Amino acid sequence: MNQKLHFSCYPVMKVTPILIVCLTLLLGACSLLSPEKEVTIDIPVSPTPLQKSLKGIWSLEMGSFSGEFQEKELDWSEGIPRKISMEWPKEVELLLLLTPPSWQPGLSPAPWGVYVSSLKDRGDISYKEGASISILMRILQAGVNLEGFNCSRFLEEMGTLDNPWQTDHELLMRQLGRQEMRSWYIRPKTLYRVNLTLPEGSWYFRSLLQEPVVSDGRTLEFTFPEGHTSLYNPASESVVEIQVDDHGEAVWMLTLAGNSHTTGACSVSSK
Repeated sequence: MNQKLHFSCYPVMKVTPILIVCLTLLLGACSLLSPEKEVTIDIPVSPTPLQKSLKGIWSLEMGSFSGEFQEKELDWSEGIPRKISMEWPKEVELLLLLTPPSWQPGLSPAPWGVYVSSLKDRGDISYKEGASISILMRILQAGVNLEGFNCSRFLEEMGTLDNPWQTDHELLMRQLGRQEMRSWYIRPKTLYRVNLTLPEGSWYFRSLLQEPVVSDGRTLEFTFPEGHTSLYNPASESVVEIQVDDHGEAVWMLTLAGNSHTTGACSVSSK
């Protein structure tokens, strides 16, 4: 299934062989002269247990280093298409983010991202590239000029990490905003081993790069980065949020489908 985000309609007319030739030449010339090109993005298949929760309103953000920015809402209540197409200025790179529907207000899975160079008209959106593209998009939205930025090198460096969502995004945004980017700024957040008891079931992290955790109701040991982490149980539509501070102190909150809350402190074993 392919979704086109932009299309035009033409009146029906009687077609003759001569007219076909003329139209072919005309459309070819228009394509060459058009300031835009059609870009097609391939979308991966989501894990089966999450497919129901991913139906709904998605957020689409598109930007470039030269200042273009567009934002749309996509109604994918009937399911996620395998491809989307959009019109985008020629000779302009495309940064694209797709954010799934929220699990709960203000809390959604991590966005998926893709970078399409100005020389290409096709790309594969991925969970992993979402981390890099979300950093760049936030910087561009803040009005920082990144023209001439070596995006391919940045994506390559981030791509060597198992989970780029666990890098220090604040540091990266600060240094990129100052145009002082160095590869050694791509560093992981401080990680802590946290003991946490989850209700039974499969729990998914915001980033689909991480394998789901299967809980039998007993206490499990996790490795969480400093800051906020959340997990989602699609069967019960419950969310657990964990906040770890820079001293290794951790608290959690479990929100059930009916918005009832349970909170508590986590047991932190060591860094």
